[in-house]
Amino acid sequence: MKKRWWKSKTLWVNAVFAATTIAEANLGLLQGALGPKSYLGVMGAMAFVNCILRVITTQPIAGGGK
Repeated sequence: MKKRWWKSKTLWVNAVFAATTIAEANLGLLQGALGPKSYLGVMGAMAFVNCILRVITTQPIAGGGK
């Protein structure tokens, strides 16, 4: 059974990550507060969370093609 896109944790988490990345690119607050090494750690953690969500995903999203 396919689920609706708004029920996808993977999509929601990635939307938050994208919004955070856009805000950081325009404001530069996070890197200034954390420092370069910690900032890279946060970026790596975001990628890791995305990988974990992709691994545990069991249902496709409805309306996404075939």
